[in-house]
Amino acid sequence: MNPNLLGLTALTALLVSPAALAQAENCGPTTPNAVRGEIVGLKDRSGRLLVELFAPADDGFLKGDTRSQEHPSALRRLWITPPAAGPVTVCLAAPSAGRYALLVTHDRDGTQKFSVGKDGLALPGNTHLGRHRPQLAETLINVDAASRPLTLRMQYLKGLAGFAPASDQ
Repeated sequence: MNPNLLGLTALTALLVSPAALAQAENCGPTTPNAVRGEIVGLKDRSGRLLVELFAPADDGFLKGDTRSQEHPSALRRLWITPPAAGPVTVCLAAPSAGRYALLVTHDRDGTQKFSVGKDGLALPGNTHLGRHRPQLAETLINVDAASRPLTLRMQYLKGLAGFAPASDQ
């Protein structure tokens, strides 16, 4: 993406209310083929959340700069500043109906780089991540006009056991 556009997007995000940031442009309650859901189990309300939608192929999933949370292979992405209290909802329009991989990361310190010891992540479903990197099959969802809202439960590093859900805040 154009670096100037990224800067403009970041500036716009600072000027928009947190509730509005939870919804991607052109995505609303009646948008067909949209990923909708609630992010639960945040360790705290610091930093930002990144919601990314990928094509359902291993060759593009989580590939790219391993130091950065933003993966160039993502089809859609949405940054959310969590509100101080209340639910954190998301609406992200998919390119079309179909099967996609979905991943949410919590950049708690604002570095835009995933820190295993500080940051968290969420996958669709109830997958307990433990000590392994998310696999494509664990992140797949079906998106169509009748898609049900998802519950995306955040997981954070909990010692040697690896990633596990934090208590709901």
